[in-house]
Amino acid sequence: MSRIVLSFAILLAVGFFQFNLGQEPTEKQTNQSMIDAQKWAEDLAIFREQMPKLHGNLFHTMTAEQFNDGVDVLEKKLPALSTNQVKVGVLRLVAMVQDGHTRVRQETLGNHMLPVRLYFFADGLFVEAADRPYANLVGGRVKRIGAMSAEDVYTAVRDLVPVDGNNEYRRKLLAPDLMVDPEVLQAIGATPSAEAVALTAEKDGYEITENLPAGPFRPWNNHGWPKDPQGWLNANEHDKSLPLWLQHTDRNYWHTYLDDEKTLYIQYNQVADEPGAEPISRYFPALLRDAERKQVDRVILDLRLNGGGDNYLNRPIWHALLKSERLNRKGKLWVIIGPKTFSAATSFVDDLELNTNATFAGEPTGETPNQWGDPTDLKLPNSGIVVQVSTLWWQLEDPRDHRPYRKPDLLAPLTFADYANDVDPVMRAIERASDSDSAGNHNKPR
Repeated sequence: MSRIVLSFAILLAVGFFQFNLGQEPTEKQTNQSMIDAQKWAEDLAIFREQMPKLHGNLFHTMTAEQFNDGVDVLEKKLPALSTNQVKVGVLRLVAMVQDGHTRVRQETLGNHMLPVRLYFFADGLFVEAADRPYANLVGGRVKRIGAMSAEDVYTAVRDLVPVDGNNEYRRKLLAPDLMVDPEVLQAIGATPSAEAVALTAEKDGYEITENLPAGPFRPWNNHGWPKDPQGWLNANEHDKSLPLWLQHTDRNYWHTYLDDEKTLYIQYNQVADEPGAEPISRYFPALLRDAERKQVDRVILDLRLNGGGDNYLNRPIWHALLKSERLNRKGKLWVIIGPKTFSAATSFVDDLELNTNATFAGEPTGETPNQWGDPTDLKLPNSGIVVQVSTLWWQLEDPRDHRPYRKPDLLAPLTFADYANDVDPVMRAIERASDSDSAGNHNKPR
């Protein structure tokens, strides 16, 4: 705790809410700031009062003094700040809680997005998709956004991202959405205008710069795999078939048998019953019984896109696995995880870790094994900003378990080339590991 207190003290000492104010505001802008300052102050007063009341323990990583100091710093700066800078200040205050479920509902900020989607792959930040007029950027490594380097933009927004503890994998998952938010970019000093922002990407040895207009807000890319708006081009659009994990991202769960029915692949994208289909309580037990009858060599349960749902719906799945001596073995039961594995999906990872012989592959999860959750909404009446505030503590692992995430036993990060060429590095790594185990006859109960 002493290191946390020290880090907060240092941040406040150097000016926790530093903004690049850019050019001097016009008289109209100054008057607008003065008019809005009182309304923002009223919202901050409600925020200060209600956050400790609503959260199950707002001060689990910071002190009440640190929280109040943060609100004080923003409040004192209100007359000099633009609306966008105040919004960024609110984002930063909420992220101080260090709780992935306590977050600002992005759609309530009234912000926009540039017509590109960025993603941090293992080898860097790339333009994953873009609206057709800016298709030449797709596949390029991002070099600059506005007047700042991509690295500096990330540094400026990383403390605005709500994560449990210090989960850099989750931060890099969510930060790209802020990095294409023109209002946020203006607030951090990357661009003088929120109407359009220049983006430069390196592709095929050349730098390409496009002036991107502000467009409609898109939901945060925090779970699932986002569906591109009509008319967009994606880096993996070609004649090849998509890898399994991208084929049916719109379904809560689905399965297929591979290798002449020697492998059962199940993708579990949301802890919720699929509308119009068999509920989880019947679907998974029946499927696993069928796998037993077929005498499959391997079950792969893919949770990498699962952003959560209802914890209690997971029980029939791991209960069914516990009943299967054939499947509940090291080398036979594989679970794929990643930074989108969050909330009830992370709790499911806890269940599997504690009760089965599963081997985990992929990338670290997006949340701590023990976690705050079940958020309620706090609406700030003047701005309309809605903050989700965690109310319940979920402890499935040991109370001394302070891991920032569940690491995979077999690390298999996704590179941009993998994504663009429809290669699934996790399935490939599992195949290699399984072949090695088979050669060594290691498929025995733990």
